[in-house]
Amino acid sequence: MLKINIQDNSKKLLGETEEKKEKILYMIGLEWQRIVTKIITEKKIVDTGRLRASMSFITNKRQVKGTRVPETLPKDYLSGRAGKDELIVGSNVEYAEKNELTNRKGDFLRPSLLEHTGVYQKIADSVFKE
Repeated sequence: MLKINIQDNSKKLLGETEEKKEKILYMIGLEWQRIVTKIITEKKIVDTGRLRASMSFITNKRQVKGTRVPETLPKDYLSGRAGKDELIVGSNVEYAEKNELTNRKGDFLRPSLLEHTGVYQKIADSVFKE
């Protein structure tokens, strides 16, 4: 006798997909943080290191702080919360925008995002293959 059992696993699959998307955003954020700080260092954009240390990111579930700054300085890492399936990257240093847009040594945010899309895609692919 043949017995067939049919189960709806769509909710479980959807939950796993959501967890993987969050993991992908977090891993891309970490990689972006590594890349952007490397670009800032290579282009010698910083004088004190405050800008480089302030590079941080936020996902829907996680706020990732940059390198710890001394208590006497303002908190430069990003605050708040990203929307679902969003990754917010950047800095709260008051001069970060000016440095990005007008620095004679070049920008750092755009290249860290646009010139490394292949790296970010590989991260996503590897997580979805797990």
